[in-house]
Amino acid sequence: MSRTTRQLKKAARIILVGAPGVGKGTQTERLIKRYPQLASISSGDLLRENVRRKTPLGLKAESTILAGNLVPDNVILDLISSELCSKGWLSPPPPLTTAAAAATTTTTTTTTTTSSLDSNASFILDGFPRTAAQATSLDRLIPINLVVHLLTPPPS
Repeated sequence: MSRTTRQLKKAARIILVGAPGVGKGTQTERLIKRYPQLASISSGDLLRENVRRKTPLGLKAESTILAGNLVPDNVILDLISSELCSKGWLSPPPPLTTAAAAATTTTTTTTTTTSSLDSNASFILDGFPRTAAQATSLDRLIPINLVVHLLTPPPS
């Protein structure tokens, strides 16, 4: 196998899934060395960084954690969305007008974001999603084009 780096032709949005210790971090490192356009996004790192910086999302997550609960999916999705927006890979939906904001109090709406197809908008997401519902929510936020499920072979 060649050790040269390669260039992506379009955005690669990759999720590595598998049990703890299966090698997701190792494979992420290998892929990033091979494809330097890829960025690693760890939901755990984002969570810890936002708690440390005392951002609004970090404070919300911290209060949930201190209460002994799991951080809700929407908070993790907001952290990931914020990270993707900060890199310019995702454009947030336009702000609601006063009339639209009033309408959302009685109905559920789906916000629309715009994602970049540029090859520099490529990432490997680690630690999220963990459930099918989380995967569906993430795919609504930004389409994922590759999921790799890593398995360890059973002991011989």
